[in-house]
Amino acid sequence: MLDKKLAKLMGMLSRMEKIGVAYSGGVDSTLLLKAAWEARPGNTTAYMVDSPLNKPGELTSAGETALLIGAPFEVIPMPDELENPEFAENTPERCYHCKLSRFSKLKDTLPGDVTIVEGTNADDLNDYRPGMRAVRELGIRSPLLETGLTKKEIRELSRRFNLPTADRPASPCLATRIPYGERITPERLRRIGEAEEFLNNQGFSVVRVRDTFPTARIEIAPEEMARLTDNKFRADLIERLRSLGYETFCLDLDGYRQGKMNPKELMNG
Repeated sequence: MLDKKLAKLMGMLSRMEKIGVAYSGGVDSTLLLKAAWEARPGNTTAYMVDSPLNKPGELTSAGETALLIGAPFEVIPMPDELENPEFAENTPERCYHCKLSRFSKLKDTLPGDVTIVEGTNADDLNDYRPGMRAVRELGIRSPLLETGLTKKEIRELSRRFNLPTADRPASPCLATRIPYGERITPERLRRIGEAEEFLNNQGFSVVRVRDTFPTARIEIAPEEMARLTDNKFRADLIERLRSLGYETFCLDLDGYRQGKMNPKELMNG
């Protein structure tokens, strides 16, 4: 079954004259870039948005992965994303406004003979994904979704292709750490990014620092909680969080779970 899906994916991509991959350096878009480059070598380019929503080091890491694949890597600067009030107000439609803005800029930037593709997969239909409406409205293709590839299958194919992202945890943009209805600001994004970078640098694999300022609510994998509560490390963490302006600190005992902050009534399945 997986081989048939891969063959369908490669056939779909090979029929595109030129391909522009909306690239983040994550599991899905990296596999899509690899498949597109194999299907249309020399006619595929990775495009990544540079904005305050990116995690520290994300742009550099994505560029290195694209270089490993062999595909050209181009950066689309979007430093003014937070100037869009429909996005910055952080309603449950936040991701729609973000995707609409990003893909519109990509379409305006690229020649008309380039097919823009993005990395939504079949499992994403079970989550709240308002950004998919923007994808449909702008005619962006979603080859992984169209092929029916699940996250598990994408990771399996990534291992088959020896991609460094095969086992990488999901890492959505920093705005997802801010509760709906609370305004997204550069300062909030900066402190979230630096707090998560500190924990990642200490070896924690899955990290979310939910910003309900002045409180930082930390979500990590349940199996890593014991290490976080070690007295020495806990003191270092509190010192770092205080340096970023946080005053109180919570550990979510339920651990990290995808979509935890999405309102239940908005979930698709």
